[in-house]
Amino acid sequence: MKILAFTDNGLKYDHNEDCYSLNGVCRYGEKLCGDKEIYSAAVFDGVGGANAGEVASKLACETAAMRITPQFTAQDLKFAFAKVNSAVVNASRSKADYGGMACTVAGVLFREDETIVYNVGDSKVFKIKNGLMMQLSSDDTYSASLARAYGEKCAEIENDHTITAYLGNPHYNAEQLHLSAVSPFCKGETYFICTDGVTDYIDYNYLESILTDSEISIEEKSKKISRAVFSNGAKDNLTYIILTR
Repeated sequence: MKILAFTDNGLKYDHNEDCYSLNGVCRYGEKLCGDKEIYSAAVFDGVGGANAGEVASKLACETAAMRITPQFTAQDLKFAFAKVNSAVVNASRSKADYGGMACTVAGVLFREDETIVYNVGDSKVFKIKNGLMMQLSSDDTYSASLARAYGEKCAEIENDHTITAYLGNPHYNAEQLHLSAVSPFCKGETYFICTDGVTDYIDYNYLESILTDSEISIEEKSKKISRAVFSNGAKDNLTYIILTR
């Protein structure tokens, strides 16, 4: 398995509220590229506009990393992230500066018989197969929730990215973790996991053209993605993981 992980402050902020985990190890501000068998990968994004987003994402990442194992099922993930949410809520109540802190998560768990995709918030998981890019995660935003409820997009709120679910919510319940099971990770497939600091600043068609290009390396794909995000303003922290077989 080939893996590349990239994270950056972007052009607006002097600090990074994103982090990511690979096989139970959390990474902060570190960029990686190499060959390694991965069973678990996720990105965590501190909610902008709330207190201590970087504390929330780091705590959620570390708490999840301590719990998730290769043997986990979808049900195990559901209960694990309920515990993660409680850890963030409890920490937010421990210090005035942490009040209201929150984060999003999106990740994958590669099992022998299936791949489990999960998320809370607007960080995303895509699968690239047979020249197509498919979003497997479900966005928790105001516009996406209305589209799901009514079966169509509402033009006046189509760009309303206000999140409707997150980790650190006192009213969170285990059912808020979006879960889906797809086929095992096979040769020729790619997974792309990212925060909204990526997808808000790159055209989806262009992103798909990069990720489906079998003629370029994973490193070149990363360079093209980051260049596009920065050329479009990069007004948020950005983090992504590319996994390919």
